[in-house]
Amino acid sequence: MPREIGFGRFGFRVTAGRRRMFEFFANLKSDKGGFTLIELLVVIAIIGTLSGMVLVAMTGVREKARDIIRKQHLDAIQAALELYYQEYEHYPPEGQTYDTSIGAGNSLPNPPQGSWSSGSDLQDLVTTGIIKTVPIDPINNATYYYYYEPDAINQNGCKVNSCRWVLRCRLEATGAYYYLKSAEQ
Repeated sequence: MPREIGFGRFGFRVTAGRRRMFEFFANLKSDKGGFTLIELLVVIAIIGTLSGMVLVAMTGVREKARDIIRKQHLDAIQAALELYYQEYEHYPPEGQTYDTSIGAGNSLPNPPQGSWSSGSDLQDLVTTGIIKTVPIDPINNATYYYYYEPDAINQNGCKVNSCRWVLRCRLEATGAYYYLKSAEQ
């Protein structure tokens, strides 16, 4: 039997022993049947802690997802280039020094454009109906963009215009470049 100490300031009996804490919180309930401020604060603190843990766990997931999209886009361009080669026995000819998803020309465009230029070497894939549009990088800015470079006649041993090509993009998760190259033709 717990030892009685006396009446507390909340109008209940304060006892020594294990039940003292339980009785304190049990008697804090109001007659209205709602939640106390302490209960609400505890729930809010638990929800805040859990959401913080989820946000920390999600770090890097978006970057990895965009990297997967980049690789899928380059695979789709590669498949379209191979279909083009089967039809025309060469890849789309080189017309631009820098052919990127942020524009084309003799140097990288500054500021970057929002898509492949109308003069892009890859636009031949669209005009021939092999693909509907040439994919662009999910971010598509001066850091993250797609790059296409075919070999011209007499470049690296090419006997015809565009016997080989390279596709490239930068991955967010690692910062490394991801390359796809054509087979030797």
